Amino acid sequence: VSATVTFDKVGDAWTITRSELDVIGTVPGMDEAAFDAAAQDAKNNCPVSRALAGNVELSVSATLEDSHP
Repeated sequence: VSATVTFDKVGDAWTITRSELDVIGTVPGMDEAAFDAAAQDAKNNCPVSRALAGNVELSVSATLEDSHP
């Protein structure tokens, strides 16, 4: 998981305006749709995400890597 956080000047104060999470994983037996759904569910139900909701634009992208080389 990697995170990119954007700070913008809002009025006179620097403010976190966007948080982008990139999730890359290998999960045997899971397809891309289920992996993406799990990542979206985690974003929507994470305590930090819920605290930021409405104040910070949140996004998550999920990439399932093949477990067989």
